[in-house]
Amino acid sequence: MLKSGDYAIINNFEYEIYDNGDDTFNLVTNDPQSIKEGFSKDNFSNIFFKIINVKDLKNAFNVKTYGKYKNVEINVHKENENQFLVGTSDSSIAKTLGLDRTDKYYYEKWVPKEDVQLFEVRKPLIF
Repeated sequence: MLKSGDYAIINNFEYEIYDNGDDTFNLVTNDPQSIKEGFSKDNFSNIFFKIINVKDLKNAFNVKTYGKYKNVEINVHKENENQFLVGTSDSSIAKTLGLDRTDKYYYEKWVPKEDVQLFEVRKPLIF
């Protein structure tokens, strides 16, 4: 699974978080058992959320998933059952990896999942 966005670890569980713009954040999960922890079910989707104060976010971070394809670090944008969509803005890397130009300054290609080693880069969020 490709992970991208802001997350926090609270009580040993990792939650996606969204800033409400008023010193509060939504913790978001797909786990129905979270109702026992004070989460509410969203009326329009199968997610559960809980509003917390920014002062309660002690371990928050931004996550971006990248991949290593043919020994080159590269962006990974999407996935389907068998492939990842990888890309770069570096034309020399694109040429080496056989990526197709999809924008004025960007190159992409669907590649087999088994050819890509995923890794996450986590950067602390400071409030």
